[in-house]
Amino acid sequence: MSDLIEVALPIPINHTFCYKIPEIEIKEIIGKRVIVPFGKRILTGVVVGKSDQFELTDAKPIIEVLDEHPIFDDNLMKFAKWVSEYYYTSLGEVLKSAMPPDFTIQSINNISIQRIPSDKEIYEMQMRAPKRPKLLQLIVENEGKSSINTLQNELGTKNIAQQIQSLEEQGYIKIITSLTKMKEKTIRAIKIPTELLNDEMQLQKAFDELDKSSPKQTQLFSHIYVEQKQGKEFVLIRDILKDAKSSESPQRFSAAIIKALLEKQLIELINIPRPVNTHNIQSLHQGEVNFQLSEQQKSAFDKINKSLCIKEFRTFLLDGITGSGKTLVYFHLIQSAIEIGKTALYLVPEISLTPQLIDRIEKFFPEKVAILHSKLSDRERNTYFSEINKGNYPIVLGVRSAIFAPLKDLGLIIVDEEHDASYKQEQTAPRYNARDCAIIRASIEQCPVVLGTATPSIESYYNALDGKYELLKIDERADNAVLPIIEIVDMRKKDAQKNKVKIENKYFSNELIEKIKQKIQRNEGVVLFHNRRGFAPQLYCQDCGYVPMCKNCDISLTYHKINDRLVCHYCGYSEPAPKTCGVCGSNDLHTIGAGTEKIEEELSNILKLNDVEAKIHRFDRDVSSSVISQRKILQNFINRNIDILIGTQMLSKGIDIDRITLVGIINADLNLFFPDFRSYERTFQLITQVSGRAGRKKDNPGEVIIQTHNPEKEPIKYAAEYKYEDFYNYEIIHRKFANYPPFTRFSKIEFQSFNQEEVQQKAEIFYSLIKQIISDYKINKKAIEFIGPTIPAISRIRNRYRRIIFIKDYKSLDKNGKIMRKVIDEVFKIYNEKYASNNVKVIIDIDLLSTL
Repeated sequence: MSDLIEVALPIPINHTFCYKIPEIEIKEIIGKRVIVPFGKRILTGVVVGKSDQFELTDAKPIIEVLDEHPIFDDNLMKFAKWVSEYYYTSLGEVLKSAMPPDFTIQSINNISIQRIPSDKEIYEMQMRAPKRPKLLQLIVENEGKSSINTLQNELGTKNIAQQIQSLEEQGYIKIITSLTKMKEKTIRAIKIPTELLNDEMQLQKAFDELDKSSPKQTQLFSHIYVEQKQGKEFVLIRDILKDAKSSESPQRFSAAIIKALLEKQLIELINIPRPVNTHNIQSLHQGEVNFQLSEQQKSAFDKINKSLCIKEFRTFLLDGITGSGKTLVYFHLIQSAIEIGKTALYLVPEISLTPQLIDRIEKFFPEKVAILHSKLSDRERNTYFSEINKGNYPIVLGVRSAIFAPLKDLGLIIVDEEHDASYKQEQTAPRYNARDCAIIRASIEQCPVVLGTATPSIESYYNALDGKYELLKIDERADNAVLPIIEIVDMRKKDAQKNKVKIENKYFSNELIEKIKQKIQRNEGVVLFHNRRGFAPQLYCQDCGYVPMCKNCDISLTYHKINDRLVCHYCGYSEPAPKTCGVCGSNDLHTIGAGTEKIEEELSNILKLNDVEAKIHRFDRDVSSSVISQRKILQNFINRNIDILIGTQMLSKGIDIDRITLVGIINADLNLFFPDFRSYERTFQLITQVSGRAGRKKDNPGEVIIQTHNPEKEPIKYAAEYKYEDFYNYEIIHRKFANYPPFTRFSKIEFQSFNQEEVQQKAEIFYSLIKQIISDYKINKKAIEFIGPTIPAISRIRNRYRRIIFIKDYKSLDKNGKIMRKVIDEVFKIYNEKYASNNVKVIIDIDLLSTL
């Protein structure tokens, strides 16, 4: 007897598939992974329910059930279904993104040669399909061990599926399907065989013989014997050889000694799973931390804890100024959750940029925290996922993808820096916002969710004032520290000033240089913020105006002086920097603008000519892309081996170092005039956040210098005065006037293709279908607005041309978004049936963070 089940597969098809399963396997099947056939492929899917299609006789049987227990419980499955529906992504793709990469076993199609065509057949093949003989020749040269992807790369062709199918039908080749499974990484170890270990007479005989021939072998054999008798199953070879290299180790064993014992069969070689180093990061040291709550912290804790203890869903917006100790409130809430048998999920924008947080949470909750971040290996992700699922880690600290962590009995969700754009996934499906998802997951789990920030997003603050969230404020810094004094320097007046330094400087005001000199003399730390990587945004020919552009994107290449290359920050393309103009041949090439490299170079020159010695280091992704390198730089800064850090927005996140007493913002205008409705909000947030790095200890008050050509602009003016409410009141008026969030749901439908004409054509067809559906269904035109199709500011990325239709769905007239979804669903139904093309990719992105 067999039962029918519904399986979600990791493909962009928005429905599930029915399969047969043996009746013996049906118990607790929902939430388990299964391997199933799908056409000529084999895929890993997740069982999402039992099927009601009782009369379906041609359903295929599953191949294998992979899990003993479900990896998705009812609540997590319900949450995944919401993500699927809200963000227009297939349930299978959502579940795939919730799992580590190696949890999805898939098939690989390899091609073997069956027979070689005759000369006549090759001639006829060339006449019909000129590329086919070359394809067949490649398969022969690779001795029938080619994968389709390999062949496509060698031929430089996008799709060879039809050619492969024809060759298979003619009997020249055969497609062989095999499964990909994670190859377990192992490490070598040695042990005394069990029979010998338990035979005292044979053991004594072995020791006696070794004593006569080799004292070193006796020592190693004795070492292994003692380790195993003390409960160890084996001894790692790497540990033995590591001890051998240590001058302090009394036991110096070489590989030759190990080999000799193996040859005598006194020990045996085994391979064991490689131990998982889940954090792979060194602790940052900066002294003890005070874990006592202040009055304001205690007040916020009590209100949230009340909901936690009665298992009540509620959204709290914890608005605490920089350095107010929000993290300490989180720790006490997590402790409360653990005490009542609940688990806790703690989301941060980027783990690698919060080194002190990792140290503190592990100190506060030893051996209870799973830390999930992008630098983990696939195997480490697998281990963590399994251990969290088993309940071995009651606390998860992670980036946006951790929202899918399989925590049971979830009692608390924290979203730190809730305003941060990193919570929105934009490049791949599902294009979700982890902050918004956290609220939905908390509602499903019936637990409180805390949105913490010093600079609330406009939407969150609006919801708090509207009563949807409970607003909690902390307006005092921890440990009686005070907010830094902020000074605005009008760079328009810089040239009129009498230059007090010994070199003409382009990017530094006299005020900032003088402050830097003072801080260096006092051995205090300086942070300089400049939100642009590289040396210069553009290389420019003075004679003809030529600017080198990316060959894949419609964007200029950024010059990186450190390796003398031009780099695209969108697709990664790079090329050597030219010595002469590529158009007119002139050697009069100049750089325009400045990145962190140029800022570092100019500052170094200024300080040298003013006889100031300072150790300067950049802190951006060009020089510190790994977790370890970032922590090393910060530790050197703490230890006073670095005096000045120059960095991008990485510096605005989670850096909590006592010795920072000066923050300099080189150009506060960089984001101010972006063609994006959030440009003012982001400018205010960046200035406030990076300013908050200064003066976090009462004994070391901080100062901030903001350099700008627009001191009168609201984001800069209000950030310098610590007036968030004034900025919010200004911004919310403009949002309402222009019909942007929080008054509308702002989304987009994007079309991408290698063919510029086709992408324009499909976008126009889609837009005409929108107008047709609005007319046919008599949709209220005041409730929803479709704008486009437009050509975005960057019209081509990775060789794909782009067209966009923007959507503004008015919340006052379409409260739950039903009208918007009705239009989108109906349009896609017609478009997919009549007009869809494999050459044009259509992407839906709900709740956009940017118009770029």
